[in-house]
Amino acid sequence: MKKILSIAVIVFLLSCQNEVVDKQSLVNNYYQQRFEALASEKKEVCKEEIIKEIQIAIDSLIDTWVNAELVDTINFPGKPIKPIKPPAIINDFQKFSLDSLDIK
Repeated sequence: MKKILSIAVIVFLLSCQNEVVDKQSLVNNYYQQRFEALASEKKEVCKEEIIKEIQIAIDSLIDTWVNAELVDTINFPGKPIKPIKPPAIINDFQKFSLDSLDIK
């Protein structure tokens, strides 16, 4: 009986032997999981950067619209044109003296 029991135990132990694990498939599986995790992380970072840029663009657009509406609606006239300067009159007439005037 002892012999049969020992043979049964040996057969049982040999039959429960682990299957050989394919290391390459494990590496590929780990690589794929890591790649997907990094890709999703990079995608989130890109989304956040795009959202920041869009918010800046929208804020500047809204600011432009608001400032256009707030501009004073009174149309003031433009700066007047400079008048034509008359010619100089110095040395253009004869000097006179009080003695030459006729007092009546």
